[in-house]
Amino acid sequence: MLMRKLSPISVANYLLKKDENLTPLKLLKLVYMCHGWHLAIYDKPLFREKVEAWAHGPVFPSLYYAVHNFVAGPVFYPIGNGEGTAKPTGKQKELIDEVYDTYHHLDTWAMSDLTHDDYTPWAKTWRKHRQIGIPISNDLIKEYYREFTDNG
Repeated sequence: MLMRKLSPISVANYLLKKDENLTPLKLLKLVYMCHGWHLAIYDKPLFREKVEAWAHGPVFPSLYYAVHNFVAGPVFYPIGNGEGTAKPTGKQKELIDEVYDTYHHLDTWAMSDLTHDDYTPWAKTWRKHRQIGIPISNDLIKEYYREFTDNG
């Protein structure tokens, strides 16, 4: 079955249907992790949009701008003015559910630690450029997440 690329907002809306208590930061981390695991397992990006290195972590700009007004409170479903309506397919849904089940119990700061460690794709990109908006290479993300799979 052909898997279509989704938007970060589509995946965020899928996650928001599962959990009405997701804050912007936690949602950004979960969506990024979905992309990383998708690259590692299926060798294809989940999104067309590039993830960027920002001062406080990896960010999909469209998702950031859709949720940043919620500050630290829960994000209300739906977000994105209609652009996040595509639904994940079977394998995508399975992967997103697995990522959610694995990480949702962590608090926001523990999730940040997972994406900010010295050896993460974000840290490598940020240290090299120290400039907001530099794309984080999908190859770098795939290599990082593959270390945690049977393929690694």
